[in-house]
Amino acid sequence: MITVIIPLYNKERSILKTVSSVLTQSFTEFELLIVNDGSTDNSLQMVSSLKDPRLRIINKENGGVSSARNTGIKEATNEWIALLDADDLWKEDHLKNFYNSINQNPEARVISSGYQVAKADGTILTSTAVSKEGFYNFFQISLQKRFIVNSSSIIFNKSFYKNLLFNEQLSKGEDLWFWEQLAKRAPFYLLPDFTSIYIDDSENKAVYQPHPLEKTHVYLIDSKLITDKHQKKYYINLILHSVFLFFEKQQTLKDALKIYQKHRGFIGLKGFYVFARIIFQKRFNDKI
Repeated sequence: MITVIIPLYNKERSILKTVSSVLTQSFTEFELLIVNDGSTDNSLQMVSSLKDPRLRIINKENGGVSSARNTGIKEATNEWIALLDADDLWKEDHLKNFYNSINQNPEARVISSGYQVAKADGTILTSTAVSKEGFYNFFQISLQKRFIVNSSSIIFNKSFYKNLLFNEQLSKGEDLWFWEQLAKRAPFYLLPDFTSIYIDDSENKAVYQPHPLEKTHVYLIDSKLITDKHQKKYYINLILHSVFLFFEKQQTLKDALKIYQKHRGFIGLKGFYVFARIIFQKRFNDKI
């Protein structure tokens, strides 16, 4: 029923612990695909030493995380695709909870657990989940709880989302773009259990690396296609939040200005006031 996909690139310090968290799941009927995306460290050698009939290693030239995930999706033999990054962890009932939810809610097409952000030493930094299990409009719930899902908390039905793959042209925000495509076709079934753990300080964390602005999801948003009121408010918040991050933490004021200029007609006058607060007062208020 379930195929687990782990994209692997230079995670020699993390990968064995990540794979162990899959192979020790209380639910055991799955296949595990590790897509080695041209690793140049000892990652491949480490996973090659593992012996489990459920595990298969796929080697490919380096093409980025979206390319690796897409390779796994295409190679998957099961209907449901569970994603896990090579430095994150699952608690032992993660897949069991998914299995139970699939059986109890046959109309579900995409499911996500709650997740925790932690340091490699186990220190929990934040926890994100809904308070009540059920179906949610992704765009609406994301206005209340930003980033309600992540790339290690989600499972989706491959047959329902036929031909949907990650956007390999994006180098930043490719996972968020994919969640949005899932959400435009079906509601999310969200679980309150914290069974996924995002490790914040693992090696080669892509989220902390600079990316060409023209290859970021937020820059390439096509506002002309957005008509739904929940989606519109979601995207305005996303744009302004990204302006804040580019200005305060990640890249440059020049990039923040480029994002604003590209989307200023979409975010409107109220968005301009928020943008002004970001630039001149170095603050961000995500309630617009």
